[in-house]
Amino acid sequence: MKHARLGALFIALVCLGTVPRAFAGLADTLPQGLMIVETSYVNRVTESRFSNSGKVSDLVDPIDRFDVTGEFQGQITVPGKFSADIWLTKVAVGITDRLTLAAVFPVFLERKVELNLGWVEGDPLASNNFEPFSRDDFWEWAESLGQPEPPDFKDDTFEKGDVILAAFYNFWRSDDLKLTAFGFWNTRSGSSAAPEVVGSVGTSFFELDAIGDIGIHILSDYVPPYPVLDRFTFSLEGFYEHFFEHKKHAGTGRLNPLLLNDAPFTGPWIRIDPGDFYGWAAQIGFRIWQGPSSPTWLTRQNPALQESLPPVLTVDAKLTNLYSFDDNYKTHSPQFDLDQENENQAQVKWNWAFTLRASLLRFGIPLDVFGQYFDQSLIPGRNFRPATGYEVGLRLYAPSPVSFLLDWIWGDSKPGSGEIEVSDLWPWRFGDEAPESRQAADHR
Repeated sequence: MKHARLGALFIALVCLGTVPRAFAGLADTLPQGLMIVETSYVNRVTESRFSNSGKVSDLVDPIDRFDVTGEFQGQITVPGKFSADIWLTKVAVGITDRLTLAAVFPVFLERKVELNLGWVEGDPLASNNFEPFSRDDFWEWAESLGQPEPPDFKDDTFEKGDVILAAFYNFWRSDDLKLTAFGFWNTRSGSSAAPEVVGSVGTSFFELDAIGDIGIHILSDYVPPYPVLDRFTFSLEGFYEHFFEHKKHAGTGRLNPLLLNDAPFTGPWIRIDPGDFYGWAAQIGFRIWQGPSSPTWLTRQNPALQESLPPVLTVDAKLTNLYSFDDNYKTHSPQFDLDQENENQAQVKWNWAFTLRASLLRFGIPLDVFGQYFDQSLIPGRNFRPATGYEVGLRLYAPSPVSFLLDWIWGDSKPGSGEIEVSDLWPWRFGDEAPESRQAADHR
């Protein structure tokens, strides 16, 4: 009987986890006892940079090289290309109908930087034969000083990133409107870039310029209560994300004496007070196909619930406009700090995300399949490296461990009330289906 009750509990929770007209919104929270586990593959690529004026430039600013007399040898150009493959796992649990707790666990499958180093010739006076340094001439000279030409960077060791802990609280809901507050904490469990390796990239979201250390978002969903228009969900979001001070090791020049030798000037640590993020987002969701209305094993006990399940096929488009304050560097070298702050001025980002989701709940399968395309280059921004990429994944619906724990605690019977029913553990939402055991318990 215990397995039958858990099956009934699962059916009830899946049905409770939906709202008739709302779908693919930003402000959704899970009902008490429902858990979702989402796993996805994420690919991100960036190979350019927006300047302070919004112009597209190389991934890394050119590096001017001078000889010991101060003559201009030439310029190292770094067109570069960075790519990352990430395995992302998200877990969310409905603590109450209004409160949902969540965690995000990223694992970096591969990080790769293709430097594609180029060379622009400089002053002929910098050469002994009064001819401009060629690319080969420069690296031959650099190697005589212990500086080899840097190879591309690649790390495929399956390294963990920053674990994110989050909470969603729905503080207002009506038939057409939902308002939710969302807060998160970045545990900063990822790694930093190797300070002695040219092109090294860490797995922290700070270094990837992706998310703050703590943040608060206000989310809203609106579904128009009119025919045809009720196929849409309109969502808005406002947010503020704060960074605490970060620090990283300065390069000592041990492996790259000409390119990563900041420590003698800056001291062993480079301290950074990053500029906070703030901004807004807007999303439009559209129900493409509602799906079959015939009951499945999930809704056989109450066929009317079939229409409460989410649509089979939905699509949404989201635009995020992010701003940041200036970064502040703190080292022993005022000139280094100034150079870095000039390179890391206030950002403006425009992020587009297009998502297609297929829900199989209407076919009796508690599973969603989704794909997303992401692009930060469609609208020019300022002072950041735009990424493009995609995400494909699965979402599984299940009872949370809380439901199994309660069932284990009570065993096969609840003292004085006979067998436990779903309604004994969770508020029963469907009055005409309320079991007699609930009514008897209420009477007592």
